[in-house]
Amino acid sequence: MSHLRLGICLLLVLCACRPSAWVPDPGLLLPWSPEAQESQPWPLPYVAVFEQGAKALTYVAADHDNKLDSDTFRAVRWAFDDSRPQVVVIEGVRSEAGFNEPKLLELLRTAPPSQLYEQRFEPGYAAQLAHDAGVPFIGAEPSEAELIATCQRRGVSLEDLFGLYVVRQTSQWRRAGKLETTPIEQLVEERAQSMAQRAGFDRDLLPSFEGFLAWYQRGMGEPYDPTRIGTGDAAPLGGPEATLPQRVNFHVNHARNEHIVGVIAAMLGDHDRVLVVYGGGHLLQQEPVLEALFGHPPRYEKP
Repeated sequence: MSHLRLGICLLLVLCACRPSAWVPDPGLLLPWSPEAQESQPWPLPYVAVFEQGAKALTYVAADHDNKLDSDTFRAVRWAFDDSRPQVVVIEGVRSEAGFNEPKLLELLRTAPPSQLYEQRFEPGYAAQLAHDAGVPFIGAEPSEAELIATCQRRGVSLEDLFGLYVVRQTSQWRRAGKLETTPIEQLVEERAQSMAQRAGFDRDLLPSFEGFLAWYQRGMGEPYDPTRIGTGDAAPLGGPEATLPQRVNFHVNHARNEHIVGVIAAMLGDHDRVLVVYGGGHLLQQEPVLEALFGHPPRYEKP
């Protein structure tokens, strides 16, 4: 069975017992924009709490970080203690892995916290809190194969998708200090191998490091400089002024958010108290869908 079918089957299983009230409408998803970001109640991180009867969804709008003393980690800790979740939904883990993804579970059991946080940022911390409390955690990401298939139907090529992945991860590599310890060629090659392995195709279908550099030069009109790339360079923008990586991420982001709200709704169907830890941009785009599920806007907290 293909990865795409496995991902769809898992989501169908998750949704099978869900009441009709917890069926999300992906047509309500908002596109991300700097103007929309200005409408957020506080600078990231903050927490949104949706409630309806016994049901409660606590959503940490994270500012991605890997430090225990960061505002984002404090927000995750506060949200976990305040919500007493029955399940935790985290970014960066595929939903097809099911509850308590084995690779992350092994990292939780064997790695020192500093290594866990360096590799998995605040989702790793949320998983650690859940594991220590005996609470299951689950990812909400589509499988690589599902994401690729969805984006290709929207006209995005494998070359474009891989280029975006490198641009998007460059700022994370810099923040984690990897640019100072690992050659950029090695980091790009590791990303290519990871993408190919996850999607189930040959690595040779993706560009080489030199091919990526040429793609970036064509799309951006300037050479790739990993020391200058920030998170905004891969912002999911679809307007006429958007760069190539931004336009690609516009399609990727919509495909991800559609899958994420499906997983969140499935968890709400089976649990009364759900905690979600995702980047704040995702909450911004998903909030109309979640408001429709609960029937009213959330309340906001700034831990």
